[in-house]
Amino acid sequence: MTNSTVKSIIIGSYSDPHVQDVAGRLDDPIVLDVEILQKGDTAVATSGLIGLTNQEGQIFRGWIRRLAPVGWTHGTLANSRQAMEQAAWLSMLVSFIRTSNVGWLTNIDRLISAENKLLLSKISNELGVSCPRSIIACSPHYAAELLGTTDLVAKPIVPSNFILGNDYVSIPTNSVSSLTDSHFIPEPYLYQKRIYAKRHLRVVTVGKRYWCYSGNVAEDDPIDWRYSTTGHDGFILTVDQEIGFQSLALADALGIGYSSQDWIDDGDSKWVVDINPAGQWLFLEKNCGVGNAIASWLQGDSCG
Repeated sequence: MTNSTVKSIIIGSYSDPHVQDVAGRLDDPIVLDVEILQKGDTAVATSGLIGLTNQEGQIFRGWIRRLAPVGWTHGTLANSRQAMEQAAWLSMLVSFIRTSNVGWLTNIDRLISAENKLLLSKISNELGVSCPRSIIACSPHYAAELLGTTDLVAKPIVPSNFILGNDYVSIPTNSVSSLTDSHFIPEPYLYQKRIYAKRHLRVVTVGKRYWCYSGNVAEDDPIDWRYSTTGHDGFILTVDQEIGFQSLALADALGIGYSSQDWIDDGDSKWVVDINPAGQWLFLEKNCGVGNAIASWLQGDSCG
């Protein structure tokens, strides 16, 4: 049941379709990110954002989608004055998130830790959830030696988008066998035993609810389905209670109220390969229920 005394806060940009989807279901939500903070006089105290979350008797619930719009720091020179200014605005927003009396769907510390891919492997093993053997190493050769196989995939362990010359480059997950040494610079990657997909699964969780969607694999599809020309098309709602319960267990162990999870079905087993605590859902199905569930939670519902 929703509560009329609850005020909803979204950390994100109105230019983000996911923010639009949730905000459009709410009555006058507060939408904030670093770009919005820059547009007016703002102050943060130990009670939260002055004039906002320090209102006595008001209950606040919040959802963190993105701290800054996509591309907000693109072109910023490291150690420049602009870099310092942007870092200061981010620090101000994070100070608000940490000190305010807002109940967050996922708090910022849990959100950051859930991005760690090796932590997912550790927690999956503890819960008995199938996850490919994983290691972070500085070379594919050393990873192969430690994991006992050369049949591996390499995944960036940080956001993998960057500018190279005049081009915007994104590094996908790829098989080690398809790459030459020239593709790698001496930086750590996550290496995993390769799982050969017959189906890709995208599972989204909100509170204690889940939605499971599956997509078939074409012979010429890349390992990372997001880089296929049709990768975001064709996902259909799938009834899979076992995966649903395991997805909820993973989200609970990571302490995240929202998750977007990638699983692989190899025909014999189903493997979790990635969790994003602020990932996408709009490509799955129109009105799939995820945006409504987030909005309901923000209004006071338990999403149980």
